[in-house]
Amino acid sequence: AIVLDSVVQEVDVRTGLVLFQWDSLDHVPLSDSYEPLPKDPHQPYDYFHINSVQQDSDGDLIVSARNTWAAYKIDPHGGRVVWTLGGKHSSFKLPTEAKFAFQHHVRVRDADDTRVTLFDDGAGPPKVHSQSRGLTLDLDPDQHTAKLVREDDHSPALVANFEGNMQELPNGDQFLGWGQQPYFSEFASDGRMVFDGRF
Repeated sequence: AIVLDSVVQEVDVRTGLVLFQWDSLDHVPLSDSYEPLPKDPHQPYDYFHINSVQQDSDGDLIVSARNTWAAYKIDPHGGRVVWTLGGKHSSFKLPTEAKFAFQHHVRVRDADDTRVTLFDDGAGPPKVHSQSRGLTLDLDPDQHTAKLVREDDHSPALVANFEGNMQELPNGDQFLGWGQQPYFSEFASDGRMVFDGRF
């Protein structure tokens, strides 16, 4: 069967030279995927599916993989996975209310790389939650735990099967794009929805 590799590259725009490349197949096994095998053996198996990459404060990369339900902190000097958040082999113990699936736009938000935000699509099939949501988590690398700080939910509930975004605004509010759903919302720091629009 054909398996799709997910690749992160740093490219020098001026010369077109690849300065760094990371391949998921070299570091994350197929067995970590929640994506079922295709029924058609000629259909490529998208086991990982990168949907966001961020360079954190210490130069490592935060890579979100939709189909393993996990984010990875990657050392760009050799490609080693420093930690995994979520998925089948999380480096952090997540309480039930902090578990996520099919996530998008994973971002670290502080200099210590311990506050993480993400858009949790987890209400899509197979259903993990009753609705999609924005999550803010605090990571404790010493205790290997993650704590739910806040959850931003749309009212009425929305289910996004794919895509989505969570952006932290300068005033501390969170701005969410609800993926395939035609909504965009702003939440105050106390969790109140202060703006809601739709196409």
